[in-house]
Amino acid sequence: MEADPEVSKRIWIRLGIALVIAGQGMMLSLGLNTLDTPLDPGRTAYWWLHGILIASSLAVIGLLGKPLFVETWNSWVRRRITVEALFLLSFMGALGGSLVATFTGVGDVYYEVVAIVMCVYTVGKSITRMSRKRALAAAEKLREDFQQVTILTCCGHLRKIDLSEVQADTQVIVAPGEPVAVDGIIVSGRGFVLETAMTGEPLPVVKHAGDRLLAGTYSVDGRFEVRPEHWRGDRRLDEVLHTVESARLQPSTLQVHADRIVQWFVPLVTGISLLTFAVWIIVGTWAEALFNSMAVLLVACPCALGLATPIAVWSGLHRLAKLGMVARSGHFLDALAKADFVVFDKTGTLSEEDLVVAELSLPFADEERRRELLQAVLAVEMEHSHPVARALCGFARQQLGTTNAQVTVQSMQILPGLGVRAQLQNARGHTQVLAIGSEALVADGDPFVSQLPPAAGSGKRRIFVVLDEQLVGVFQLKEKLRAGTREVFAAVRSLGLKGAILTGDPEPEWTSVDGVEVEFGLSPQAKTERVRALQAAGSEVIFLGDGINDSGAMSACAGSIAMAGGSALTKSTAACVLLGNTLESLPKAIEIARNIFGAIRGNMIFALTYNIVGMALAACGVLHPIVAALLMVGSSIIVSLRASRSALV
Repeated sequence: MEADPEVSKRIWIRLGIALVIAGQGMMLSLGLNTLDTPLDPGRTAYWWLHGILIASSLAVIGLLGKPLFVETWNSWVRRRITVEALFLLSFMGALGGSLVATFTGVGDVYYEVVAIVMCVYTVGKSITRMSRKRALAAAEKLREDFQQVTILTCCGHLRKIDLSEVQADTQVIVAPGEPVAVDGIIVSGRGFVLETAMTGEPLPVVKHAGDRLLAGTYSVDGRFEVRPEHWRGDRRLDEVLHTVESARLQPSTLQVHADRIVQWFVPLVTGISLLTFAVWIIVGTWAEALFNSMAVLLVACPCALGLATPIAVWSGLHRLAKLGMVARSGHFLDALAKADFVVFDKTGTLSEEDLVVAELSLPFADEERRRELLQAVLAVEMEHSHPVARALCGFARQQLGTTNAQVTVQSMQILPGLGVRAQLQNARGHTQVLAIGSEALVADGDPFVSQLPPAAGSGKRRIFVVLDEQLVGVFQLKEKLRAGTREVFAAVRSLGLKGAILTGDPEPEWTSVDGVEVEFGLSPQAKTERVRALQAAGSEVIFLGDGINDSGAMSACAGSIAMAGGSALTKSTAACVLLGNTLESLPKAIEIARNIFGAIRGNMIFALTYNIVGMALAACGVLHPIVAALLMVGSSIIVSLRASRSALV
């Protein structure tokens, strides 16, 4: 179970207190270690100062140590060596070496390292827990939104019930504007259903008796009676949510890599420390044996790596944020750096969220009548949030400029599955009836319809305008490709990445973009399986999407990017949210990530080499703690500078 808000709040309060203690301890420890004349262990001031440092370390351990100890113990019980063992080993070496220095009066103390290790571990675990909690909470919130249905009782009354109470013979009622909570077959009713989140279809589609409805969609204007087929955890929506939740419980790529290193590094450090103690107990004194064995653990503390890697990662995340890409963690940088395949959703990702009017066809050439038509359309549609209404209003405002509509809407009627009909009063005071919607509103045999080019296969949607039962205009709606998209495809290809476009839209407007074919009519499961197949073939996949139907594929791939206008589940599932309306920051982000992780790999090799050489010298008793401290500071500065510069592409 995830921690509740109160538990998380207490953890951050403890971390804040620990950081204050660590800061004070660092200043005091630095003062003691840099004194020209070390304090005499026989003086009271010596034990007061060292006692304060010891107490500060124990206080930080008391505040933050329990999760580390518990996780290390659980890993030990499972006979696994994890990154927790490395943290535990590091702070034990620092604490043990410092205690030896305190009670022998020889060498420097490193009590502040204990606090730093504890704080770094706690911050990393807290951020990971919060990220996972947000994603799981978003999935649970979406499940709750589609958890209740309206049924028709035997007495003819409507009643809300939970999905767990639904039976195979239950008649589910979906009212206009309500969510669809079951997968089922329409028994009666007709209307528009918005399926964008589940199928990628940009426009509401007409549904009537015999058609299938999916949970996760919305009725726009129709009332449906539905016979449920799937409702208890086996809806298509539940499959998507299960994929998201399962993926969030899997370890991250960086965690897996860290555990692999720890598997051999921790036994190596422990073995060298024990061997050092055994050899020096024979050839030297007990104090030398203990001091040198603790020095091995101290020099093995991965301070250089621990400082440089966060610097590089946070520098990279800052650079991405300046590009308009807000990433959840450094794991996204890892995925970007390794990616060799980019998969794009179409609707709402490559295309803009809103549709646009491509053309207005008129059976007359009178400019005045054209403006009157646009004024009437604007007056009727301006109060609606329907995607078609937004497109028509945007076009009408652009064409009319600041001209007042001078049209009064007297009454309005939604025509389920067809469109809208309104009674208007125009500028001359005449009453007219205007209908906007599908071709079914047009009288049979209208000659102008036969003059229009065929719409099938073009990807465009026709919206007919009928005034007093006479066809007066036909709008052609289309999706608009985001600015710079073709250039992005070219740039991504120049970086050596392949691309694919997946969509649930059964009739996409584009069959390819910059040479990349569009795979259309795909279900959420088909998208997910396509991504899994690519990864099974050895590709590292980045997925860009915006709808609920993209969430499963996002969870299945190495890294994912959600559009800012996407669904809440998609944005919480994704490793990164892309702000703005263009994709142009993607190629630059890939370059930054590759550069950063090249620097991180170099720093890792340097840090491991340094640790191994340092441990060897410490084991031989020739590495003085002051020299070790200087080497650690120097190496930290070198790798930190390399890390900070790595994001400057």
